[in-house]
Amino acid sequence: MLSEVYGTLKPQGRYYLADWVWEGTESQVEIAAGAGKIRLYRLSKRAELGKEAGFAFINHHWLLGPVALTIFEKPPESPKDGSYS
Repeated sequence: MLSEVYGTLKPQGRYYLADWVWEGTESQVEIAAGAGKIRLYRLSKRAELGKEAGFAFINHHWLLGPVALTIFEKPPESPKDGSYS
């Protein structure tokens, strides 16, 4: 999903991810939800996934209870999509 978001942003565009965070010992957990599954990630894993998609990790902010905001930014020069500013 993050790579799809990455492709839609202009250089220096930001993506704000607000979602539940997993605080267990594993980097992620899957929870059954209807016919599918929901994956919850630790904060460190969220940052890692963003970097793998090409984003620069900006910061995490706790919002309410187990919900956190993670901020990513598409770099100004992005060799991944060939665009340069």
